[in-house]
Amino acid sequence: MAVVMLAALFLLPMAALGVIDGPCSGTVTIDGVEYDESNDTENNPIVIPDKPGLIASWTGQTDNPITNHRGTVGIVIGPATWEIEDWEGENAENSQSARGDYAVDDAKDFLPFDLVGLYELQGSHAGDGGTCDGSVMLLIEGNAATTPIGVASIVGTLAAGTGVAMAGRKKAA
Repeated sequence: MAVVMLAALFLLPMAALGVIDGPCSGTVTIDGVEYDESNDTENNPIVIPDKPGLIASWTGQTDNPITNHRGTVGIVIGPATWEIEDWEGENAENSQSARGDYAVDDAKDFLPFDLVGLYELQGSHAGDGGTCDGSVMLLIEGNAATTPIGVASIVGTLAAGTGVAMAGRKKAA
């Protein structure tokens, strides 16, 4: 059941990019900062600091018990959504709330490369009794030069600079 309600971490409503559909709500505390439904725009995202061992402590609630459920959470990268977590279960105790801790590094392990910047996070939790779908914005802090796009930008800039220097040198000769 703990992973079941992990979706609450990701299903806070988004005014700019998405909304929450379904009878659910949640909060998450990351690095001492609590986020809830008021953190709902690109200008007010959930901030993921660049720290190893970061823990997200989450709570989640639904209006009705959701049993025989499945859920997923993924980060939108370009035109695709990269799944970072999934779960399923019975919820035989008909619980309507849960809480737990999630190691942020675990989500990073599912990604093909390091991410830095502003990203949309989408989630879904569905089963007998209801469906919750939603999205939020995440600001993932870090050094952009360590990402594939950052490395490509640096290499491209150096190559262009070298080309300009060589072109100037040939004209001078």
